[in-house]
Order: sequence, then structure tokens, then C-alpha cells
Amino acid sequence: MRKHWKMFSALAVCIYIAMYAMFSLNGSYQVWACDINRIWEYRWAPYGFFPTPYKSSTYGNKILTVTFLPLWILDFKFIHNNPPGPTT
Repeated sequence: MRKHWKMFSALAVCIYIAMYAMFSLNGSYQVWACDINRIWEYRWAPYGFFPTPYKSSTYGNKILTVTFLPLWILDFKFIHNNPPGPTT
């Protein structure tokens, strides 16, 4: 019985990582901090975490963001850690 739980847990972790990878493959750098005059910082955002620029909403998808927060933090610290520079 324990073997089944170990296999199920490993499968669940693999599916969790694969789902995040699918979102991240279609992601892009989004404006993270800005004011009226310029953009200060960009951050990596997997597809679906934040609305696309042509939508009027300024709020992200909280369910996706909270669900994948640990992987998202690892992603923008170690993989997508070279955003475009600030604009002047």
C-alpha cells in the first residue's frame, strides 16, 4: 500500500511541475513596477498569471499565482532572471 502512495505522490509532483512548465513556455516579461514617466522593473510571468496588455484588468489570476507560487519564485530567480532593462 505504501508503494502506491509513493507512486501517486511522485506522479502528482510531476504533473504539478509539467503544468507550470506549460504555462511558463508561453510566458513573457510583464511590467512589475512603473510610474507615469517610466517602467522601473519587469518580472517573468507565465501565461495566464497576468492579463495580456490589451485587456483592461490590472489584476492577475490569483488561483494560478497562489497555486504555482513556489515554482514561480524559483523560475524568476534561477531561469528567467535577465529581464529587459528599465526604460527612460
